[in-house]
Amino acid sequence: MTPGNTLYQMYSTEEKLEEAVRSYGIPGEARLLDPGNTRKEAEDTYFLVKQFTKNGTLVPKGSGSLSVNVGNVLEIKGSKLTDTEIQTNVLTNPTADISTIQLSDIGTVVGSDSLITITATRSLMMFLL
Repeated sequence: MTPGNTLYQMYSTEEKLEEAVRSYGIPGEARLLDPGNTRKEAEDTYFLVKQFTKNGTLVPKGSGSLSVNVGNVLEIKGSKLTDTEIQTNVLTNPTADISTIQLSDIGTVVGSDSLITITATRSLMMFLL
């Protein structure tokens, strides 16, 4: 419901707020947050992969698999990338089972909070980053 909505206007009064608080048995005075305070704190940002590229070409979300060869450069862009251990499922040869490995097992990794660059030192098929 938006502030222009009649139901919003009818039920968003201080009296209705106090009535709702009392109905839950919460003692004390209810406090509303200042709607003008939309400042985003650093801890409000979470781990997020925004973009994945291979040799500068965007890899679409949901692509399924990605062939990686020696010398390929993979880039992962996002936020708080170093706050978690990113792994991927790979197939190293057609007769092997799919296994889960660390990014450093693919090649040389250089990372920051917003960008991880991997230069492949081996060939494999990646599934599900």
